Amino acid sequence: MTFDLKQWRTSIGVTQEKAAELLGVHRVTYTNWENGVHPFSKRVELACELFYQRFPASMSYSRHLIEAIDKYREHYLKEFGKL
Repeated sequence: MTFDLKQWRTSIGVTQEKAAELLGVHRVTYTNWENGVHPFSKRVELACELFYQRFPASMSYSRHLIEAIDKYREHYLKEFGKL
């Protein structure tokens, strides 16, 4: 059984751009993975599964978590200028 990257992304209710950010890659890279243009590694699959385990697939819960991370990053950048 193959891991479905699009199903993972839609289950947590994020865009391809946000999914790419969560995985630490460029949006184009993520889009190519999701569309099957390029294969993704087992590490990507494991990162997605880890996200699932740590933050259950409740879309509202995941969305709130992601919003909190974004607010933290925004505040950090204002205070320190870089990550």
